[in-house]
Amino acid sequence: MFVSLSAQAVWPMKGHDAARTGRTSLFGPNTCALKWRYQMATVHSSPAVDSFGTIYVGAEDGYLYAINANGSLKWRYPTGSWVRSSPALSVHGTVCAGSNDGFIYAVNRDGSLRWRYQTGGPVGSSPVIGDDSTVYVGSDDGYLYALYPGGTLRWRYYMNSNVFSSPAIGPDGTIYVGSYDGYLYAMNPGGSMKWRFPTDNAIGGSPAVGADGTVYFGSFDFYLYAVNASGALKWKYPTGYWVLSSPAISGDGKIYFSSSDGYFYALDTTGSVRWTLKTSNDLRSSPAVDGRGTIFFGAYDYFVYALNPDGSIRSFFRTYDRVYSSPAVGNNQTVYVGSNDGYLYAIANATEVDGCQMPCVNEPGLALFPNPSRGPITIRLTNMPSAVLSAGQVALRIRNVAGRTVCQLRITRNASVIGWDCRDNADRPIPAGVYFVELRLGEKTYSEKLVLTR
Repeated sequence: MFVSLSAQAVWPMKGHDAARTGRTSLFGPNTCALKWRYQMATVHSSPAVDSFGTIYVGAEDGYLYAINANGSLKWRYPTGSWVRSSPALSVHGTVCAGSNDGFIYAVNRDGSLRWRYQTGGPVGSSPVIGDDSTVYVGSDDGYLYALYPGGTLRWRYYMNSNVFSSPAIGPDGTIYVGSYDGYLYAMNPGGSMKWRFPTDNAIGGSPAVGADGTVYFGSFDFYLYAVNASGALKWKYPTGYWVLSSPAISGDGKIYFSSSDGYFYALDTTGSVRWTLKTSNDLRSSPAVDGRGTIFFGAYDYFVYALNPDGSIRSFFRTYDRVYSSPAVGNNQTVYVGSNDGYLYAIANATEVDGCQMPCVNEPGLALFPNPSRGPITIRLTNMPSAVLSAGQVALRIRNVAGRTVCQLRITRNASVIGWDCRDNADRPIPAGVYFVELRLGEKTYSEKLVLTR
């Protein structure tokens, strides 16, 4: 249906494709390390990546950025206010995004303006581009807009309140979008309403459409909904707070999404929960699923997580602030994502970033007090992902200089400070000497030297 657009870019828009499935056949990194980062301003926008590896993203300084695959600036285009809208790439060589100044912009791949269209309010919605190159995008003026490729109005439809939700397109060409009036709208390509489905609060996230036409979307009423192509409810799943994240749909049909209750959820197509993972408060980042089934998403605790399909933590990467931006998977096993710390990050395998001269981002680690010590000691886990602590996926062991394990420590859930009495697994005092306290997290091991005196 939308092969032409996808053929021109590796991650053409937020959610990867016009159906916003969040799924790609490309592989992301196995372990998450910093490849490069580029400083701009707070980044809520989610990146798009073209076939040349150029990354496009908006920022709170009012610019739409184009960043080369090596992390250098290609160009930036000024709008009149912050850009939270995520760019969409067209087959005509334009980068389309909205701005809080009320305009929808189409910028050429060389950074020059092709056209702009003025709406009646800020545009935080992210455009989707149909197979006929029509640009669909919402505005806070309450309208969903359909624009011809040249930037003139095809039609607009009033939806009673802010349209911050980003439209998605189903297999039959139906356009789906939510409104702050609490309804999910299904629109015919010609601009007439097909149906609308009511929820009990505003809809701010973007729908995702399955291969069978099922539409998945969240609401401020705390539910994730599944509605069939005719507008009838299939099921709804309750969370503990707002659902601002847009769902992703895996190749085997699992539905992944996050909630502002701090949980990341995996459901099957019947609405039954497969697993959940507790992270931190106020999750808004929408997940990306790579060709292995690895799930990438950002969190309030400053981390970008990589999860295995069974919900276990594969890897993670720490930025310096909250991550509301949604990841994009590019070539060379690289994931791109923005952070509230003002940087766009390129995250890759550690083997791909050897020789990188970028400053290190705070890694998880260990702090030992006192050290040297006569015993006992306190072990503090620093810069630790909240999801790792809540899942109990922390293993600590103490080795001697010969490499033999003298003690393994059991860590309770959510514990970040552990006491150790300097006794071995058989409850015997260990002799004076040099030891190494090792922390195992997913694919990574962190070590700190301990000097024990007696």
